[in-house]
Amino acid sequence: MLSSSTSTNPADPNSWVRNGFVFPEKSWSKSGAALFATPQNNLSQHYLFWGDSSTPAGGIGIATSMDAIHWNDTGNFLLKIRNDSFDSNLVESGPSPIQLSTGDFIFIYNSARKGYPSVKPGWNLQYNVGFAILGATDPTTIVQRSDSPILSPTTDWEIGNSTSYVTPNVVFLEGLVSDPSGCPANTSKNSQCFFGVYGGSDSDLGAVRIIVSWTDSQTTPAPGGTTTITLSHGCTVIMSLLFFYSVICHHLGNFIVS
Repeated sequence: MLSSSTSTNPADPNSWVRNGFVFPEKSWSKSGAALFATPQNNLSQHYLFWGDSSTPAGGIGIATSMDAIHWNDTGNFLLKIRNDSFDSNLVESGPSPIQLSTGDFIFIYNSARKGYPSVKPGWNLQYNVGFAILGATDPTTIVQRSDSPILSPTTDWEIGNSTSYVTPNVVFLEGLVSDPSGCPANTSKNSQCFFGVYGGSDSDLGAVRIIVSWTDSQTTPAPGGTTTITLSHGCTVIMSLLFFYSVICHHLGNFIVS
């Protein structure tokens, strides 16, 4: 069951207040990624993206709160499973969304699809990592969603198809922060870099650098066609600026958990 605790001094273990179940009215809840309203992101309420496609059935749900303690499940979905895709069997919240310098938010989610028999009895799933870009002013709006995984089981310790590993064919990312090393020198100026930690075959931990890059568009739709707006002398005359994102992962290594 999803539960919450709050503290004004997180480093002090005695300062934490346990608030109980996030959804006391539900019999099951799992996998929450909170997006808190701050003066920096100008959001008017807190958001919780939660669920593992069993509850709520078929997707990741949306809850809201004004105090980050009492949460209201809206009954709406942030993401749903997609047939004939890498996330056809399950979508599940990853780490909390992080705001990009464009104003939008990068949201990493985990997913699964069937069709990968393994040595584990009854297990034929493959877990992959995808992303969604959430809108700056309304993070329940999906600006862009990955058509293919940004991380899939490829190394021996991620595939883990032997009795030496707990669950074969699993990569599952739950930790993401801004990369303390910044971006590599050859990275586009329209990029931000993040450091992620993920599980491989439910047995090892791996590290990745996630690079989010974008290009801005000066094209806005118009009735009956497309209108291209030209920028001159630094004056912006377009009604809205659209961003097109690409997200890639680079393996940094793995760490054995014992």
